[in-house]
Amino acid sequence: MVTGDAIFPHSFGEWLNVIILGVILVVNQVLLIYIFKWLSSSLVATVLLLSPILTAIFAWLIFSEALSLFNWLALLIILVGIYITTLSQKIIKT
Repeated sequence: MVTGDAIFPHSFGEWLNVIILGVILVVNQVLLIYIFKWLSSSLVATVLLLSPILTAIFAWLIFSEALSLFNWLALLIILVGIYITTLSQKIIKT
């Protein structure tokens, strides 16, 4: 509002992008809730930790972003955590 940019989309194409993004987010949340039928909440929560790591890797691959040693160490720690979580016998609900 300060810079004079529009808050709401002006064209049909922009509105369509906003609507599609909203539908994708709703489907994402429904699928996330649905997966709790079969998998434990600890595994699902641990796997959701991959989201920022995958975002960083995609930014590195697509946009040539620089990832520090700390970023790669965080990836390794999260992957080890997921591996340890999957070793548990209570992953899959019966």
